[in-house]
Amino acid sequence: MICAHQSVAVELEQKLSELITNRIALFHEGMDLVSRDRAANYFAESSKGAQMLICSEIGSEGRNFQFASNLVLFDLPLGPDLLEQRIGRLDRIGQAQNVKIHIPLLEDSPTEKLFRFYEEGLSVFTAPNPAAQGIFDELAPDLLTSDIDELIENTAKTNQQRQVRLNKGRDRLLELNSHQTDVSSLIVSDISLEEGGADLENYMEQSFDIFGLESEYTSDRVVTIRPSESMIRNDSVSIETLDHFHYPELPEDGIRVTYDRDTALALEDVSFFSWENPMVQQALDIAIADVTGNSTMIAIRHPELDPGTLLLEVLHVIDCVAPTELMADKYLPPSVLRSLISPGLDDLSDTLGYRSYEGETLEVPNKTLSKILDSQIEGIKMMISRSREVALDALTGEKILALNELEHTMSHEISRLEALQKINESVRDDEINYLRTALKSLTDAISHADVRLDAIRIIVAA
Repeated sequence: MICAHQSVAVELEQKLSELITNRIALFHEGMDLVSRDRAANYFAESSKGAQMLICSEIGSEGRNFQFASNLVLFDLPLGPDLLEQRIGRLDRIGQAQNVKIHIPLLEDSPTEKLFRFYEEGLSVFTAPNPAAQGIFDELAPDLLTSDIDELIENTAKTNQQRQVRLNKGRDRLLELNSHQTDVSSLIVSDISLEEGGADLENYMEQSFDIFGLESEYTSDRVVTIRPSESMIRNDSVSIETLDHFHYPELPEDGIRVTYDRDTALALEDVSFFSWENPMVQQALDIAIADVTGNSTMIAIRHPELDPGTLLLEVLHVIDCVAPTELMADKYLPPSVLRSLISPGLDDLSDTLGYRSYEGETLEVPNKTLSKILDSQIEGIKMMISRSREVALDALTGEKILALNELEHTMSHEISRLEALQKINESVRDDEINYLRTALKSLTDAISHADVRLDAIRIIVAA
């Protein structure tokens, strides 16, 4: 429920609290920012939250409440733009229902005339009207003095003429090409699939545990993350994330996050964690860039391995060096290439898949493992060299696929622009030349891609 003035909002809250038992939150400019945040969050809670939020005009700006679908306009603002702002708090991305607008008014009152002017003359309650404010500025001064029926008739005609004029200025060809449903639906679907969900939550919970952060659910789908006494500090992160929190260093009072997009849209003070969130990227950066844990040696008992067998498990990462703007990882991403080398220099990765062996490792003294390592060092060096050969063979296949995809995509786009240029002089030569240069640069970068040794695990069967 929105009204124009703070005093009215306060009185409404007091009176409604006496008349009904629903949970009510109050939101107005007389409250400090923290109190307003609490009221908005209380209203956004899906269970045991406020069932009604009463706002002064400040509630029509900035805050988004697309999880609600009933809007009560206790009064009508003097201007269609402000009215559209009020409706826009609910009618926005994430709204799953039609917004139902309720307007209490007295018959034959100025408010009823204004309502008819908006509804019958400007049609602002059913759809946005970019011409409405200009018409309102011209005709509204006559609202109280002129015959209301005649004024509304003139307003409706003027509105129709302005709408026609605006529509003539639209670029229909641009609109048709700017949104292709079959393409955009696939993009939206891919975004939803790659947001992270339970997999991301599990990964981040492990990261919080490793780096000494505390996490707990403090409300619906909202996790509060706080630093602890055992938190690991001063870990290096990539240059791309230096302008954000230096994970895992967080403010002392922590931060609130969610893995659910709808919850993030509803709660403005809650960060949305996807795989591309800067803090998630930092957590990944630390795991990838830090040398701790990049090499290990374990002893296991495995039914498929004879006692005394030593295997070398190696992870290489594809390394394609190219300027960021070329987006080379679109064609050749930094994928992990795994190999499992036997003493006979055979690759067993297809036979024995990756396993963490958590809970299956044997307790062997470090001195014993060190002796085994020293005695097999020359053979291990040969196995490392062999693992690079295996990784390079795999890289060759990835390069072929990447170059084919690059050639198909870029050549098609260049051909399209060349054909379009013949009938449309607005297509410039430098656009086509840029794509040709990008194609050459990407081809060189992918052709010269290499593999980088990332991690080694020596597995000893006992």
